[in-house]
Amino acid sequence: QSQQKVEQVEAPITIALPAQDELSTVIAHFDETPQNWGGQYDPSGSVIEFGTKYSGQYEVVDNSILINDIGHLTKSQQSAIKFMVAKGYLDIEDGNFNPDADFTRYEFAQALVKMFFALDNSLTTTFKDVPKDSPYYPYVASGETYEIIKGYVDQTFKGDIKIPKEQVISLCARTIADQKGYVYPENVEDYLRFADTENISKWAVDDIALAVQSGLIKDGGELSPKTEITKAQSA
Repeated sequence: QSQQKVEQVEAPITIALPAQDELSTVIAHFDETPQNWGGQYDPSGSVIEFGTKYSGQYEVVDNSILINDIGHLTKSQQSAIKFMVAKGYLDIEDGNFNPDADFTRYEFAQALVKMFFALDNSLTTTFKDVPKDSPYYPYVASGETYEIIKGYVDQTFKGDIKIPKEQVISLCARTIADQKGYVYPENVEDYLRFADTENISKWAVDDIALAVQSGLIKDGGELSPKTEITKAQSA
């Protein structure tokens, strides 16, 4: 009997493979350029789980990467950055992470789409300001199609714009609510003990309260919700 290869299926299939630790990642081989597919490590079974719609070869590698310019950061920041880089969610250049650089909407779209295993190179975007030759194009197209990201009313994405801190925190909170079943606190004010709470946009209040309740961020001091978030903070 002849066999026919199925190039891709409609919905992602979840696969679990043996893995060493949380810095292990899945490398997908579809063509000449390997892709870092990420994956979620489960220590109880020492496996890494990931989703894919594509036929191909997948291998698990220990992706501990030496990063030159984060030694001055706290241990928790360094751990978060190493994790995000190992999974391919955030990039380094010439061994440098550039932790103090501003985080752009393009970079955020790429990270989110990779986290949700939602990349589909066959999709197109309706945003008129995203060039087809941009390396972020497939991520924006996938994010738009699967409603992971949103654009502006003038049908632009504005990928080079820097992201305010409250936007990133809010989206992280919504993600754990939608994907992990976290419940929003009833007494929101109990979790908004910031010196500048009044500066938080009304649409972000509930999300930021959940972020505090779940331990994503700590309250107290100034949140500076409208300031542009850095790569280190985003990690």
